[in-house]
Amino acid sequence: MTKHRTGRGALTLVASLAIAACGPATAEITAELDVTSPDGGTVTRPLADLEVRLLPYDRDIVFDSLTQAAPTPEPEVPADILAAQAEVAAAQQQWRETEDRWNTLRDTLQSLSATLESLNRGETRYNVLFREWQDLDRQYQQIEREVQGAFQAFETLQAATIERVDSVRFVQADWADQAFADVDVVIAEKIRASGLDAV
Repeated sequence: MTKHRTGRGALTLVASLAIAACGPATAEITAELDVTSPDGGTVTRPLADLEVRLLPYDRDIVFDSLTQAAPTPEPEVPADILAAQAEVAAAQQQWRETEDRWNTLRDTLQSLSATLESLNRGETRYNVLFREWQDLDRQYQQIEREVQGAFQAFETLQAATIERVDSVRFVQADWADQAFADVDVVIAEKIRASGLDAV
């Protein structure tokens, strides 16, 4: 049995070779996907009706060899852009966390409002809940302003970073076009040398 993982370990191809007594060998391939379980762990689930293509060569080795043979190294993302991307991600997280608090307070206020509507204003419980509603409403208004500020900060950082990221991706794509220009020729030669066909 052979296991091959792709996509950083997310997808696993399990190949079993079954040899018949009087017949050719047959390969049975099972595709499995690692997914997050409700408890935060990881579980493996089989994938059905997935088309799998077997290649008589290793694509990773082909591209690695072309990368090494390229006249210039593959362009890396500058450290300052990586730092800017991390800053954007942090701003987005801050906005989402603030928005979650805002949504929670909104739901609580709606629930309190429904309860207050069912009570007589002269009741002691009404007065207690109304004061609680007023306190929460002040918090709600404050957090609403924080949500708007957090979103604005996220949008500003994102807009300032996108153009720089796109420029790096353009350079990387241009390098890849040149470095991997002969990939089809290399693959065809490897298939010819193997004497096999992709299936």
